[in-house]
Formats: sequence, structure tokens, C-alpha cells
Amino acid sequence: MNEVLKETMLSHRKDQLLIGVRFLAEVIGRAGGFVTFPLLARSIGSEGYGVQAQLGTINGVLIPIAALGLGFTVVRVVSGRQPVKFVSTRFLSSLIMVTVVSTALAVSVVLLAQWLNDLFIKVSWATPVVRWSSLMIILTSWELTINDYYRARLRIVAYSLMQIFQTMANVGGLVVVLLSGGGLLQVIWMWLAIKILFILVAFSYFLVTGEIRLNVPLMSFGEITELLRFGCPIVVMGISACIMSIGDRAVIGYYLTSGQVGVYNAAYSLAGIFAAMGAPFWGPLYPLMATHRNNNDLPALTLSCRRYTNGYCFFSIPTLVGLTVLASPLLQELGSAEFAIHPLLFGLIALGLFSDQFSANVHYLVYLHNEPVFMRNIMVFSGIVNLILNILTIHFWGIFGAALSTFVSYTLLDFLLFRRVISYGYRIVELYDFHTLGKYVFSALVMAVVVYFLTDFAKQSFIILIAVVGLGIISYGLVLLATNGFRI
Repeated sequence: MNEVLKETMLSHRKDQLLIGVRFLAEVIGRAGGFVTFPLLARSIGSEGYGVQAQLGTINGVLIPIAALGLGFTVVRVVSGRQPVKFVSTRFLSSLIMVTVVSTALAVSVVLLAQWLNDLFIKVSWATPVVRWSSLMIILTSWELTINDYYRARLRIVAYSLMQIFQTMANVGGLVVVLLSGGGLLQVIWMWLAIKILFILVAFSYFLVTGEIRLNVPLMSFGEITELLRFGCPIVVMGISACIMSIGDRAVIGYYLTSGQVGVYNAAYSLAGIFAAMGAPFWGPLYPLMATHRNNNDLPALTLSCRRYTNGYCFFSIPTLVGLTVLASPLLQELGSAEFAIHPLLFGLIALGLFSDQFSANVHYLVYLHNEPVFMRNIMVFSGIVNLILNILTIHFWGIFGAALSTFVSYTLLDFLLFRRVISYGYRIVELYDFHTLGKYVFSALVMAVVVYFLTDFAKQSFIILIAVVGLGIISYGLVLLATNGFRI
């Protein structure tokens, strides 16, 4: 019994280490975003920031194609105690396949750069920037492929440390470029150089640690076909996910201006903090769930879902409520008055992105039941719904229509996911600890009232704004302690 207890404690400590390091990496990454946003917003304005957002839209649709949907397959296949030769063969084969496809897509963007600018960006100086940004398709595809192997092999700490240093390099490089009088093109050159450097470091780490070897045969044609067969639905799903998350910016750019794209993207990027908060939890959760599923230990699987979701919601629920109240003054303080946004508009975006993260464990259950085709179908359906809603609403309601489309589309996606998981025999109360989540919601709502009455003070200066955030956090913590009978 003592040995079982000791093993359980070690497992919990390992979980805590993985979550802690990932959380630190995501906090630093998000902090880097808070630094880069005001620098870019004040140096290149809402129009330039909108151009950068549209570049992300173009590349964001193409990168899932270039990645070939290998990520979930990799985690499922090479997790655990697999031989080095087995891992190396799949690692090198994946990189080669991704390189071929991503290069072809990058060349296509270079050739179509002028047309893309005329249709979606409409800024005279943007065409060369579009061409250079096409290299991000190749480099990001390599980076994602390598990161998938880091996840599968549970090299979470090493990957997180590299992400931290990469964020610091990106922020430092941005400061140097902008203070030297550079523009968006020079910023992209700098980001490309840093990405190449850290890809080389990540690849070298695998070699030095003996995780992979280079003198191994590549996968057979049959193995590659099987890998791609599982990955193809994920590619379609990834494209649909991109349409849901960034397609609205393409429609905004078509109907409105790059300045409006910049305002919407700033709000969406701020709401992206929910994905940043989720990464420390969802990164380890999927291989953990896969391990419990392979061991046929369903109680451990559902317990992992509840524990990790509770951990995520402890931070994300008060963040959702607090940012909805304070998003507009925060964006204006970090950028300029151009970036003012209505709380309802931001709240719709934030609720959509939060619901997507909240259902992460349900996403994983669908993959663990070998149904990537179902995921593809509902992502395509939700993506089409999102695109149609954007076309119908943005023309009349502007960026508020885009926010509404985001909320409706993610709500629809979650509804379809939960229905499917129930059909597997799971009960939602097994996967979510609603008793604890209810305490988080109640405490966050009390916090919202406190922050709301202090909003006028928050608008006076950035220091007062931070103080109001601090008071909100304190009120959330005190109410949560009270609901738990003052037990930590």
C-alpha cells in the first residue's frame, strides 16, 4: 500500500511539474504578446497591425495542410516506451513529407501575393510582406512537427524552456527592429531568423539526448499511407478550425478595412489568453488519457479529465469575466484609442474561445475512439456555418457580427461533440466536476461586480488599471475560500 501511495504521489508531482513549466511558458508567451502589441500598435498603427493579422489568416489556413494532420497520430503512436529506431523513422519521415507540402504552398503564396493583397488586405506596401511571410508556412510546419514529438515523448520541460527563450528573443528582436526605424517587413525577417535558430536547437536536442538517430530507414509506402489516411481528416478539420478562428478576419478585410481587421484582431488576440491558459493542461492531458485508455483504466481517464479541467477553469473562468469588463480600457492603454471595443463584443469572442478550450477533453475522447472522420465532419460543418454567418452579419453589423459568429459556431461545435461522447457511454458528470466549477463561477461573478464599479478608476492610468485587476483577483480568492469553508 505504501508503494502504491508513493507511486501516486510521484505521479501527482510529475503532473504538477509538467503543468507548472507549461504554465510558466504560456505566461511568458502571453506577456510577450502584451509587450509586442503596444510596440506594433504604436509603431505601425491599426492598419499595419491589420496587415499582420491578415498574414496570419493566410498562413493559418495553409499551415494545417502543410502539417498533414500528423500531430495527433504521432502522439497516439509513439507515446510510451517505443524503440529509438521506431521513433526516429517516423520523425524523419514526417519532416520530409511536411517539407515537400509546405514548400509547394509557400511558392503558391509568393506567386499569388499581389492577388491576395488586392482581395483581402488592400494596402499598397503589403505585397512584399506577403511574399516574405510565406516562409513562415515552411518553418512553422517544421516547428509543429518537432513539437508533436516533444509532446509524445513527454519532453514537456525541454520544449517549454525553449519556448520561453524563443519568446524572449522575439520580444527583444522586435524592440531592436522598431527602435531602429524598421517596419513590418523587417520584423518578419527577424521572426524568421529566430524561428530557424530555435528549430535547429530543438532538432539538435533530440540528437544529443539520443531520442532520435539519423541512420535509420524511412517509413515504407504502406506505413506512410496509413499515417496519411488518419491525418487527412485532421487536415480538413484543421482548415475548418482555422476558418472558425481566423476566417472572420478575411471577411472583415473583404468588406471593411485593414484598420477594422486590426481592432478585431487585437480583441481576438487578447481573448487568446484562454488558449494560452489551456496549453499547460491540455499538452500533458492527451498523452495521459491515451495511456489510461490503452491500459483500459477508465476511472483514471475520467479522473484526469476532471482534475485537469478544474485546474484550467480555476484560472480561466475569472479571467473570462474580468477581461469582459476591462478589455476595452486595457486595449486602449496598451495600444491607442483606435482599439476601443464594446464589452459585449469582446464577451462574445471570449465565450467562444473559452468554450473551445473547455471541451478539450471531449475532443481527445473522440480521437481516442478513432473517429477523426467525425471530427472532420463537425469541424467542416461548424466552419461553414461560421463563414456563412460572417458573410451575412459583417456586411451589416461590422465586427460585432464577426464576434457573434464566433460565439455561435463554437457553441454549435461543443453541442455536437458532447452528443457524440455521450453515445460512447460516458456521462458528462464523469468528465466534469460541476460542483467545483460552480464555485469558480460564483466567485468570478462577485469579482465582476467589484471590478465593474471600479472601471471608471481603471481608465485613468495603466497603474490604476493593474491595481483594479489586483483587487479583482483578491476578491475572487476570498469568495472562493469562503465557499470552500476557508479550506485551501
